[in-house]
Amino acid sequence: VVDALTNVRQYAATERDAQASVDAAREALRLATIRYEAGYTRFLDVLDAQRSLNISELALIRSRQNLLSANVDLMKALGGGWEPGERTARR
Repeated sequence: VVDALTNVRQYAATERDAQASVDAAREALRLATIRYEAGYTRFLDVLDAQRSLNISELALIRSRQNLLSANVDLMKALGGGWEPGERTARR
């Protein structure tokens, strides 16, 4: 249980860092686009910023996947779960 809880905390911190990277990359793309539209930089700079944003978003998705898996592992370690015949809640 302690290991599972530690993993959840670690992956939550990783997700926060990944979200901060996405936010920074999104801002960099916004600024690169403004500079390009004003004629100060090449379009390659915009493409570079977009690529960086895509990489950051992929890292965020992976970190969220890890966090969700760690939460499932924690629930299992605590004895939680569901029976095969149970229905899941609908949204």
